[in-house]
Amino acid sequence: MMTKHQNVVQFVGYCAVSSAEAVEYPQGGSNYILAERPERLLCFEHVCNRSLDKYISDESSGLEWKMRYKIIRGICAGLHYLHEECHLVHLDLKPQDILMDAIMMPKIAAFGLSRIFGVEQTRTITQNRQGTM
Repeated sequence: MMTKHQNVVQFVGYCAVSSAEAVEYPQGGSNYILAERPERLLCFEHVCNRSLDKYISDESSGLEWKMRYKIIRGICAGLHYLHEECHLVHLDLKPQDILMDAIMMPKIAAFGLSRIFGVEQTRTITQNRQGTM
């Protein structure tokens, strides 16, 4: 899936490598099997400022209301795009997952628990209810 929105961190590329590894077979003393071990690396655009949680803490709450409103609108626009155009639900959005670029434009990141839903799908049942901290 390709996403392109000013309020969503851009996916740049990926690398996938598989290697074979001898693993002890669970039911048989010293028997080994050859298992494939995949490794994947995702690459996203660099966003130079820190995450939103650094700007909304007590120590740095000096943001003007106009800037706060711009940030809120950007987050809402990014979520709307993900939901309506990409049919993707983030499922674990928190201030640490909103990155701020050079002009304080919010960008949604960290899609580890995200789910893609079909166009006609209105609900799903998930077994994993734990988020990240």
